Amino acid sequence: MSALAEIMLDRGYTVSGYDLHKSELCDRLNSLGIPIYYEFDENMYKDIDLVVCTNAIHGDDIIRKYPEQHGIECVSRGEFLGELMKLSKNRIGIAGTHGKSTTTGMISEIFLTARRDPTILVGAVLPEIDSTFRIGGGDDFIFESCEYMDSFLSFFPTVSVVLNVEHDHVDYFPTVDDVIASFHRYICIPGKDGYAVVNADSEHAMKALENCDVHAVTYSALGADAEITAANISVSGGFPEFDVYVKGEFFTHIRLSVPGRFNVGNALAAIAVGRIYSIEPDVIRDGIARYKGVKRRFEIRGRLGDATVVDDYAHHPDEIKATMSSALDSGIRPITVVFQSHTFTRTKALFSEFCTAFTGADEVVFADIYPAREQPIEGVTAEALAKATPNGKYVGSFDDIADYLKRNVREGMIIVMGAGDVIEITDKLLEDK
Repeated sequence: MSALAEIMLDRGYTVSGYDLHKSELCDRLNSLGIPIYYEFDENMYKDIDLVVCTNAIHGDDIIRKYPEQHGIECVSRGEFLGELMKLSKNRIGIAGTHGKSTTTGMISEIFLTARRDPTILVGAVLPEIDSTFRIGGGDDFIFESCEYMDSFLSFFPTVSVVLNVEHDHVDYFPTVDDVIASFHRYICIPGKDGYAVVNADSEHAMKALENCDVHAVTYSALGADAEITAANISVSGGFPEFDVYVKGEFFTHIRLSVPGRFNVGNALAAIAVGRIYSIEPDVIRDGIARYKGVKRRFEIRGRLGDATVVDDYAHHPDEIKATMSSALDSGIRPITVVFQSHTFTRTKALFSEFCTAFTGADEVVFADIYPAREQPIEGVTAEALAKATPNGKYVGSFDDIADYLKRNVREGMIIVMGAGDVIEITDKLLEDK
């Protein structure tokens, strides 16, 4: 949403906004002259021609109802972005339950290295462009595609990338079959003249690919039958490296600049997109090497005593496992995790998966569940998660958690994890630095 605000400001429009809480991104928008409201106010609709809403704001919310009741057109973020991207010839949409920001970042680095001057829209700040977006002058539009409430079905990719398909956003998708059906429709959007890049290691992603009239390019980091594969995977200094094969022929050698074996698969997806646009192997290799992560994706923020403090956006059990893999590969011990689960419905539906996702952590400290758009569900609490998780502990408020960590952790790694406002704990840990 913040990227769309800046894009429209850059195009000469008057822009204002609304959010539940202040944040670094809101401060940035303010500094650019975009006023942000933090509670409902009729004045924020004065002289407004169009309201663009994230799907996190439901239709019965006053923020959405008021403009509709007063004749002001209101569209979803997906609909608005879909219209914007029509202006570009090549539209590369990266979708999946997790890994979207990382893979979007890798693809962006490849296209920047190839000097293709792409337009980029990513869900986290990409250090290379110091923003969540870049306005380019070329034919390429690289963007994240989120499946929540089928928003990515409003997009128009000519290349649809699907990294993985798992049961998530359970308040909208009752079953994993509903998720698969949605991704199937997304994969089919490019049509017979377009491409789909799909992870052969994801059973549900491959099921979503079935009966799609599209040029399919599959990839695998785990030995599945696929067009693009990885071999000779090793970890050096915490960073994976591997050989890439295309249809059994050696293509290039890759050394990642981000930790985590799971990123081998993300890199293969990026390589597949680079090949579609005939980018040379050495350019692809160099572009991926330039990718050093996005903010809040295993982002090292500083130190508390001799402990490394890391921020991470993981909020799904599979994402947590991937983050734990990165932490374990680092060799740093002990590992203390602070976790804030995101939404009550997700916590309830995936409760047992959450409780077993922190393998390798010496302690998991739980913050209260971030409600986002939801009301509490009886029995679904951070205390319950802590009791059911090995090495789990419930401490209380953000201040209490920060004080607890300052008193008890002096070495190893602290990972502050979640998609809500848990980042405030990191700020509290480092406020005296």
